[in-house]
Amino acid sequence: MARKTGVTGADFIIAPYSKKYLYGKFENGVQIETRMRYVKLFALLALVIVCIACVNFMNLTTAQASRRMKEIGIKKIAGASRKTLIFHYMSESVLMSIIALIAAVLMVNLLLPQFNQITGKLLVFGFTTSNLAVYVAIAILTGIIAGSYPALYLSSFKPVLVLKRSLSSSFAELIARSGLVVFQFGISIIGIVGVLVIYQQLVYVQTTNLGYDKENLIYFELEGRIAEDHEAFLSEVQQMPGVINASAMVGNIVGTIGHEMQININNKAIQFHWLGVDYEMIETLGIPMRSGRTFSREFNDSARVIVNQAAIDAMAITDPIGKLIPFGNGQVEIIGVTKNFHLRSLHEAISPLAFRLEPDVFWNIFVRLEEGKQHKTLRDLEAVYKKSNPGFALDYRFVDQTYQSQYASESRVASLSVWFAGLAIVVSCLGLFGLASYSAERRIKEIGIRKVLGSTALGIVLLLCKDFMRLVLVAVIISIPISYYLLNEWLNSFAYAIDLQWWVFIMAGMISVVIALVTTGSQAVKASLINPSKCLRNE
Repeated sequence: MARKTGVTGADFIIAPYSKKYLYGKFENGVQIETRMRYVKLFALLALVIVCIACVNFMNLTTAQASRRMKEIGIKKIAGASRKTLIFHYMSESVLMSIIALIAAVLMVNLLLPQFNQITGKLLVFGFTTSNLAVYVAIAILTGIIAGSYPALYLSSFKPVLVLKRSLSSSFAELIARSGLVVFQFGISIIGIVGVLVIYQQLVYVQTTNLGYDKENLIYFELEGRIAEDHEAFLSEVQQMPGVINASAMVGNIVGTIGHEMQININNKAIQFHWLGVDYEMIETLGIPMRSGRTFSREFNDSARVIVNQAAIDAMAITDPIGKLIPFGNGQVEIIGVTKNFHLRSLHEAISPLAFRLEPDVFWNIFVRLEEGKQHKTLRDLEAVYKKSNPGFALDYRFVDQTYQSQYASESRVASLSVWFAGLAIVVSCLGLFGLASYSAERRIKEIGIRKVLGSTALGIVLLLCKDFMRLVLVAVIISIPISYYLLNEWLNSFAYAIDLQWWVFIMAGMISVVIALVTTGSQAVKASLINPSKCLRNE
């Protein structure tokens, strides 16, 4: 490789191109997960939601157990074995799961265009033999898991106790149900906090001051005739009405930023990025100077560089203007220092950078447009480009759009997180609804007695809701430190990130409490309005 490229002292890494999208970065020569971690995250969330749905089915089934007591007792008296009953209830669960699979297929086909729009992909829902077998297997497995507890629970009823309707819940059963509520709402709270924090971070990266002016700034690749003589083209562009400034660069200010090299100063190795630029590039980008000057045609600046403040800090030198530093096989003179600006995304810290004048070899041209005249100026620029470069079309991009595209993964994660969090909340509410229904069924006689003794409907509602509110508050207490840890880990992937605010966790807790109160309150109100005579009647 060194013989072919002329590059020595460098390590080259060979990696499959197929892994570039999901494993886009290297650390110590090893590919690390970038987008792949989001794939695993959403796969885990999907699995968690399926598990919650399975246990919700258990809750809803057992909540209706009192209505099937006579059926179970009569079947057992008629000679039905426990295995027969287990198979019967498991079959009901599997059948329900297969019906859900059919509904899911219809919903996927209906919602897939919207999903593709969110993710920026073009996924197609296909029906192959292998896919169909996997779908059916997942549905059957889900049905078996969801129906296992209800089948074992309902088939365990003793005929005598069933017909007398004298069943009581065990302590382990109550703990299991309470733990489910805590788990469900804990997941929902983590989802709510995640949505709020991801949104805040996206707003931060979109509005933070990058240290240069990315607005009304376009760039396009040098090709054709203008690649051979870019100076004449730049001169004509700079004279156009609506153009504030224009210049050229090796590399780009966003994403690919030229070259990297290592220099040694005072026995200290410093990794530098360096950009080959034309005259007036720093002015075109709007990068403010801290000291010194920019490149000028009035001087011979071929052996001079402009560095950023991060480079000065890394080299630990004072009064840098006029200092000589090693660069390649020789030395260069520092003639200016810019203020720090973000080279890439906010995932990465600002690193040492040097601008070097290279007026002969460029990749991209940057043009600063005047505010309010962008459309007319772009039309004029296209005309000039076609005249100077026949056979080529002007393919320009706005720098601010390119900058935003660096956070495409985060934007998609934010959009998908809203849907996953919403789905988790809905599924959790179904579980809480089932548990509230079960509680109302089990305490129906207590409700009747309390109403006979003068308890009001509001008192009944508060009685039935307070136990669930305690569980939701426990979920809030448990989920807050977990969500703080997980989101703090995610924010650590950014070199520059927001601080986690306490109000985010309070808001998530309040939202979950309100949702739980509405869910359980509806069942509590329904139970409080039942006629006491019906409550006390033993059917």
